[in-house]
Amino acid sequence: MIFALLLGLGATTTTADPIAAIRADDWSDAQRAAASYADPVANKLVTYYRLLTPGAATADDVVSMFFARHADALA
Repeated sequence: MIFALLLGLGATTTTADPIAAIRADDWSDAQRAAASYADPVANKLVTYYRLLTPGAATADDVVSMFFARHADALA
């Protein structure tokens, strides 16, 4: 279901396929492809799958992603 949503987002203007890049564990291509979609959900889904994939994200990646989205947590 999530893949269907991601494939349907902005499909008329985007030629890159984030799902294929996710399946190939090519996270930089997946993120770049998702960034070309107008809906921010595509980008969030790539991040979600990257965090779920063993070895795809380091502890530092997780911390920096958290603080990038929750800068107010530092205050």
